[in-house]
Amino acid sequence: MLRRVETRRQLPARGPVRSLTLDRQALLDRVQSQGESEVPKQVTEAMGVLMQAMGWIPPGYDHDKGTRKLLEAQLAGYYEPRSKTMFLARDLPVDEARATLAHELVHALQDQHYDLGPRLQYRPESGDEPTAIQCLAEGDATSAMIDVLLAEQGQTALDLSERELVALMVDQTMSSSDVPPILKSSLIAPYTDGLRFVHALRRRGGWAEVDRVWKRPPTTTEQLLHLEKYDRNEGPLPVPPPPTDALGGGFRVLLTDLLGEQSLRLTFESWATPREARLAAEGWGGDRVTLLSRVRDGLEEFLVTWWVRFDGEGPRCPDAAEAFSVLARGLRHDSGAPDVCVERREMGPLAAVSSGCNLLIAAGPFVRAGSTWASRGACGGVLPWLRQAVERGAPPR
Repeated sequence: MLRRVETRRQLPARGPVRSLTLDRQALLDRVQSQGESEVPKQVTEAMGVLMQAMGWIPPGYDHDKGTRKLLEAQLAGYYEPRSKTMFLARDLPVDEARATLAHELVHALQDQHYDLGPRLQYRPESGDEPTAIQCLAEGDATSAMIDVLLAEQGQTALDLSERELVALMVDQTMSSSDVPPILKSSLIAPYTDGLRFVHALRRRGGWAEVDRVWKRPPTTTEQLLHLEKYDRNEGPLPVPPPPTDALGGGFRVLLTDLLGEQSLRLTFESWATPREARLAAEGWGGDRVTLLSRVRDGLEEFLVTWWVRFDGEGPRCPDAAEAFSVLARGLRHDSGAPDVCVERREMGPLAAVSSGCNLLIAAGPFVRAGSTWASRGACGGVLPWLRQAVERGAPPR
């Protein structure tokens, strides 16, 4: 299989690939253990709070348990750059084993040529660059895997329609009703988005073009989703954290980073059709999400802000207006006003203000008391602060 993969991927192996088969439980435990060792626990916990605050997962939802459930249904094997070892589930049917083996061997070749591990490693405030590189890696491996599987028919992955390709990647087990949709979408997106990017490269210059891009990978998911922006090496617009002194001060930053266009699109899919979400997100220019915390009256109080800047200039910004419209409709508040807010009993108000090319979203404040959450604010207090923050902190063009 390694010889087949080398031939179809047009990338020679620089050495043997170590491989082990494990039972499903051991494979799942190893993947989870690797994730826990690479991402600090406080970051994982902060992301769980942020996802609940934004409404991506329900309050109190066990994010780790939900992710494990999805992996349990989908995981057939994986390549581990740290140990240079490929792991396969021991009970795979023959056809699934062949496909998994081909896919993971491509990752091994990527690692041998392009040092995959450091590129995917968690780094504080690294933006969505690791996500973009993960998409490139999965798109590359999936495309080459399909080439291997279709070789006997004289076809390649480029001969299949996009619908056929997506059907190959989306398993029926993804329909589990008790897993939030954004977790399912986040698991599939690196494969679907990465495959579109890799196929655009292959149509332009074959596998040599894919290898050229590995030498300068995309630095944002915006570049990955728009080949012309990768070609221009278009970077993200600078976005500051919003000033919080008007809220009384005392906040400390628990987490801050850039989420990227892909995350914005997946968020909009909670409120709109996939096509509407894609169109609303593709004007993304830059963003900054921040999880803030302070102690008041003996309780830890949280606030999440997400500032998104869209491409364009001047007071009229069609991309920002379209994004705000999707958000407002999703919150069932399509009044035509440039701001929207809904009260929530547990996670506090969810509010957004649109001004020019800026969209500023806030979730909270809210407090955690044991295992429960409770609102600590109201729209009447958050909306004026959001309007003031946009006016004071809007980055210059």
